[in-house]
Amino acid sequence: ARKEGSPIDRYFLALSSSPRRRGNTALLAQRAEEVARSLGWETKFLYLADYSYSPCQACEARRSTGRCIIPDRAQDLYQEILRARVLL
Repeated sequence: ARKEGSPIDRYFLALSSSPRRRGNTALLAQRAEEVARSLGWETKFLYLADYSYSPCQACEARRSTGRCIIPDRAQDLYQEILRARVLL
């Protein structure tokens, strides 16, 4: 059984940090995603601009709770990144 957060054997995640959804970065990443999908990989493409997240505050809360206390979407991104076998 797969442990939560462990990589999936054939999961390809592409992240775009560009504000241009149809820019060169997005087009190249989408092409790579298409190739991975054609080879049978599960794929996902995420635009970081769609997520709100804050920088770490170095509050050390994670040490006791195991989770960040900042209420943002960073945890969602972390879970996707941990699942990925390939990250672009």
